[in-house]
Amino acid sequence: MFSKINLYLYKNYLSGFILILLIFSFLTFTGDLIENFRKSATKSVPTSTIFELSLYNFPSLIYEIIPIIIFFSCIFTTVKLIRTSEYTILKSSGLTNNSLLISPSILFLAISILFVLAVNPLVTIFHSKYDELNYTYIKQTNKFASISKNGIWLKQDNNAKNVSSILNAKTIEREGEILNNFMILEYNQKGSFTGRLNGKKAILEDGYWTLYDVTEYPRYSSSRFHEELIYETTIKYQDISNSLLSPENISIYQLNEFIKLIEKLGYSAIDHKLQYYSLVLLPFLIFSLVFLANSLTVKINHNDKIIGLIIISICTIFIYYFVSNLSNALSLSSQISPFASKIFVPILLTLISLLIIILPKKLIR
Repeated sequence: MFSKINLYLYKNYLSGFILILLIFSFLTFTGDLIENFRKSATKSVPTSTIFELSLYNFPSLIYEIIPIIIFFSCIFTTVKLIRTSEYTILKSSGLTNNSLLISPSILFLAISILFVLAVNPLVTIFHSKYDELNYTYIKQTNKFASISKNGIWLKQDNNAKNVSSILNAKTIEREGEILNNFMILEYNQKGSFTGRLNGKKAILEDGYWTLYDVTEYPRYSSSRFHEELIYETTIKYQDISNSLLSPENISIYQLNEFIKLIEKLGYSAIDHKLQYYSLVLLPFLIFSLVFLANSLTVKINHNDKIIGLIIISICTIFIYYFVSNLSNALSLSSQISPFASKIFVPILLTLISLLIIILPKKLIR
């Protein structure tokens, strides 16, 4: 594992990884910066804030494309070694293709594990700051909902009563459209407490809640019971879903417990499970991409043209993204489980790699 040959290969593949990482980092940051300028074109957003948005979002974007960076760095380094005939020399010394695959596999598996265990928590911190700035300057709105061990909390306004209120519910149904065992705390425009409502069920309609079995406790008068009560709100259904904590803002060390919490409250955790399994299975995905890169370069000689290799590599990445997005969509629609969605992609890439290995050499030249 740490022979001179392996250490030499580690050095070459790590250098290739750093080079490709720098290239993708520049392209990604530049593209995101341009997109943030476009989003803020009609809003009075300071230029410094736009750069902050891009800087805070940058780690998350790199984290998303790290498998692709590793794939292309593996191909780049292998082709470079082939062009300089170093691969030929290594093979003539008795090393097989499988032996030469060990070094990049170990290196990139180690990098993927490092990203999951050490880099991911840092990425979530930066993404949380990005979300705060994005809501404040781009979306120009506040988050309407949050989740805690005490249930879901919603911030809303009731223009009919000229009050702001905080709504807490112990459990929810239909992604927050129905709230069970709720409490509403009302405050006037000066921030003073004016009353409380407690009830069994609240159903969100267009511009109002329909409250059932609710008791109203005004601050300066006696309580009143209502079997059904219409309560005006500024909240829309999509506001609740969009305001809940993003999976990208939760580190792998907290994600599993958070999934259990929101499922206990009645909220679907499919998107959080997809994030969790994408982190857990990242090393497996990385290995399948390293194997794929090896299968694409295993039949290349030092004097071969690589235009065919470039075209096939790009097409393979398009297939990877298409299948990934398709499997995610199937999981979000509850047609397949989140685990099956994430494990399917590396299995498919491994099968494609085996198919490429048995194909005639002329197809990848």
